[in-house]
Amino acid sequence: MMKLTKKIRLALLVAGLLASSAVLAQAKYVWIDEHGVKQFSDTPPPGNIPEKNIIKQPHRTAPQSNAAPQSDSGTDQAKPTPSVADREADYNKRHAEQAAKDKKAAEEASKDQAKATNCTSAKQYLEALNSGVRMKTVDKDGQPAVMDDDQHAKETERAKQAVSDNCG
Repeated sequence: MMKLTKKIRLALLVAGLLASSAVLAQAKYVWIDEHGVKQFSDTPPPGNIPEKNIIKQPHRTAPQSNAAPQSDSGTDQAKPTPSVADREADYNKRHAEQAAKDKKAAEEASKDQAKATNCTSAKQYLEALNSGVRMKTVDKDGQPAVMDDDQHAKETERAKQAVSDNCG
């Protein structure tokens, strides 16, 4: 007798679930209430529910975030659905804009990398000039020559300017 009762309970539970799912399938309105709970009904949602929270209603299946504004005359002026060509042109425009942004970002990154490399080189050169060791250069004939004091002072100023330009 106990097993029969369990079977009856199970059958009633299944029947109840089927009946409730049928009610949900018949719901003409679906919205999210102020507590974030999805509501199903055959009557419209209360007036305090914003339009963006209405998920389904007769003759509309999704919220319209880009709804066309109503004119002052009270007539509906719905935007025409864009053609495939218009949508493709819009896509191509967005794609080209993104490619330009990506290219500009890559160029900026390349400039930043070059500036960092130049900064490091300028600092090392200035450090070598300030070390007190006599520096060698190459003369116009391609022969090594020791820097005199005037050349050393000019190179030090040039290195300081390079550090200032690239590291600041």
